[in-house]
Amino acid sequence: TPYQQQLDNANKAGQNAGTLKMIGLMLIIMGIGLIMTGIGLLNCTTFPIGLALIGAGMALMMVGFILLAVGASQANQAKNQGNDIGNQYGQQDQGNNINQCADARYAQANPTLCSSGQAPMDSNAGLAEHANPQICERLKAEMNACFSGGGVSCDSNYKAQGC
Repeated sequence: TPYQQQLDNANKAGQNAGTLKMIGLMLIIMGIGLIMTGIGLLNCTTFPIGLALIGAGMALMMVGFILLAVGASQANQAKNQGNDIGNQYGQQDQGNNINQCADARYAQANPTLCSSGQAPMDSNAGLAEHANPQICERLKAEMNACFSGGGVSCDSNYKAQGC
């Protein structure tokens, strides 16, 4: 498709968003654990160790929050790519799928959503069982009329084989 590079970039940004959120949350949890351990060591004999653990825990939490922010930025970047695909190529369904996948990946901190046939992001993972014949006919006409060199395959909601 003529927007394949944008689709790939959005897909990668969405995966990065989920991964960064997952790692950020892990770092925050680890930081809380170090802080709690450090607080437990704030007595006369282990006071310096307790302070060091509290400091390390705070540093891990800070890095975790930074990763959460960067992940949110990556999700927004993926959504912007989806909006661009919708606006530039008239592929509103494809753009909406990208937006939904980016939101889901970040919200659930799961970079594998919308991949390998789980959802419509992957053009090979279309939902042929829900295919609308009218939409498929329009897509076939678009493949033959709009672009040269092979054209556009069915959008992400429908497989060509299911039409």
